[in-house]
This record gives sequence, C-alpha cells and structure tokens, in this order.
Amino acid sequence: MTPHAADFGYNIIQLGSMTQIGAGLGRTMSPVASSAILIAKMANVNPFEITKRNAFPTLAATIIVMVTLL
Repeated sequence: MTPHAADFGYNIIQLGSMTQIGAGLGRTMSPVASSAILIAKMANVNPFEITKRNAFPTLAATIIVMVTLL
C-alpha cells in the first residue's frame, strides 16, 4: 500500500500510519477475533453482541483518527 502513497497525495508515513491504525481498529470490531471470542465465552454472550457494542465507538475513533492524521 505505501509504495502508492504519492498516487493518493500522501507520503509513506501518513499512509502507513492510516493503514496500521485502520487494521487495529478493524480487529477491535471483528466478531471472529480471538480476544472477542474469548471474552464472549467468559461473559456467556454471543461475539456479535460484543461487536455491536463496539461498533459505534470504533467507527467514531476511525473518523477522529482520519481527521487528525490526514
């Protein structure tokens, strides 16, 4: 992704940071992430319930990061 940063009008650091942060936030919201499955099992709930609960804060964090970095 980062070799094409100039095509998007960003430098390698900016685009690499966005890619890394986006991947981290995506894993936070994933119902198939091992941490979500483990916590769901411990709490005796469905992993999709955890995902629904995390969806809004994760999307809000994504928007804030995009505005801040770009």
